[in-house]
Amino acid sequence: MNDGTLDKIKIAVEKTAGGAVSHIESVPVAESFRGQVIWKGIVEVFKVNNPPPDKAYGWIVAAQGTPDYVAVLGTHPINSPLDAVRAWIVSQGKQ
Repeated sequence: MNDGTLDKIKIAVEKTAGGAVSHIESVPVAESFRGQVIWKGIVEVFKVNNPPPDKAYGWIVAAQGTPDYVAVLGTHPINSPLDAVRAWIVSQGKQ
């Protein structure tokens, strides 16, 4: 991801975390429901420089031609990139 997208995700995560973060890794994630893939992509994992929480997660979602940058804090019960995606999916259903 060298087109500036990682930087934009990092900015979104820093806004959500309320401070600086450091990129740790990129993790491919796929979530399925009843045998159908409902979300697939790369989740960026960040260390929060001034915890809590210790970690935060971010990714990009294309929405009607413009990208949305998603950021989820690694607070219980969110302990992994997959947990972050699942929490975000649930939050989308509540909107």
